[in-house]
Amino acid sequence: MLCRGTDSTCLRTYDEIPSFLQGNPCIRSGYRVELRTKLSCLKSLFWLSNETVNVWSHLVAFLYFVVASIWVNCVVIPDTLSTWWDHFIFTFYLTCFQISMLFSACFHLFNCCGSESYKWWLRVDLVGVTLGLCGCYIPGVYYAFHCHEHIQMSYIGTVCLLVLLCSTAQLHPLFLSHRWHWKRLVLYSAVSLFGIIPFIHWITTVSFAVSILQLFYPKVLILYLLGSIGALFYATRFPEKFFPGHVDLFGASHQWWHILTALALVWWHLAAVELFLYRVTTSCPMTEKHV
Repeated sequence: MLCRGTDSTCLRTYDEIPSFLQGNPCIRSGYRVELRTKLSCLKSLFWLSNETVNVWSHLVAFLYFVVASIWVNCVVIPDTLSTWWDHFIFTFYLTCFQISMLFSACFHLFNCCGSESYKWWLRVDLVGVTLGLCGCYIPGVYYAFHCHEHIQMSYIGTVCLLVLLCSTAQLHPLFLSHRWHWKRLVLYSAVSLFGIIPFIHWITTVSFAVSILQLFYPKVLILYLLGSIGALFYATRFPEKFFPGHVDLFGASHQWWHILTALALVWWHLAAVELFLYRVTTSCPMTEKHV
């Protein structure tokens, strides 16, 4: 047993924790005990446990997106020939990112309060994942198909439908169980991979000579690269699967998943700002086909 001070701040091994926390047997230590109050959980924010990186990585990302939202709406957008729709798009997707990061941090902070608290916060976390995916689609679809409003609205409607389906899936009684670990991964991966369809569609509507494609194409690839590497860590449980007990506090797969997810969202936000600035300074070229 690892302890920090009194018994109330003990960190336990995998074999000593309740079953609802036993999701990854390759993480052998650093587990917080079943804390009984939210205040106790809040105090554990400053412990060094196997949840420390998970909590702080997304808490810092949440604060980043709060500042980014203020900066974009008060400085970037007003300095251009923009419309209220631009304010709405940026506010919407950055709010989705904020909720996603905050809900994730809260789940990893409060999941040790008891089995019911664990289930409740896991459901909240998955709502955040759904909103985060929705937030990723909105600025890309809106600005990429800026010159094709009917296609733009069709894809935004499809994304909203996918979000509704993901939310409905969470009503299944086994959706939150450890046994459905893979099914949840497949569901959210499928929603993420749907983005390939509007991306290919967008490519077919413009010429490779058009500067917007040259600007935006590599940014989409990097977004999917970051997401794919993160999902690979999550699915394979590397490196703890090969080094059980050696990366409990730093370097575990879920921690890499968190860091890469946060980096992907930050990258996508910066790409959205760049795409927005391109759209407000460039009229729709004739080479963009009206499909």
